[in-house]
Amino acid sequence: MTTNMTILRLPALRIRQRQRDIVAFGVDGKQLRRFATVSRVSREPGEPLRGYQRPEALAHVRDICRYLESDEALLPNAIVVAFDNRVVAPRTVRHIRA
Repeated sequence: MTTNMTILRLPALRIRQRQRDIVAFGVDGKQLRRFATVSRVSREPGEPLRGYQRPEALAHVRDICRYLESDEALLPNAIVVAFDNRVVAPRTVRHIRA
């Protein structure tokens, strides 16, 4: 079985909060589909809730896509992306002391 791996190298900031690492980075919104997907909310009878995002409003998604695919697109808002263990964020030791 062959895996289709994408290697994307970005400058990032690693933030440690309550024993967890949070990695902040900037990326062109057009690149998101290369490495992210949406985990839709679902539930099987007798099972716990799975996923995060409620179903989308298709007209709203089309409007957002149209904008993001335009030449003047800018998405200044933060998007939370949860990565699984296939994503590696190498450590570079640089501490800021205040």
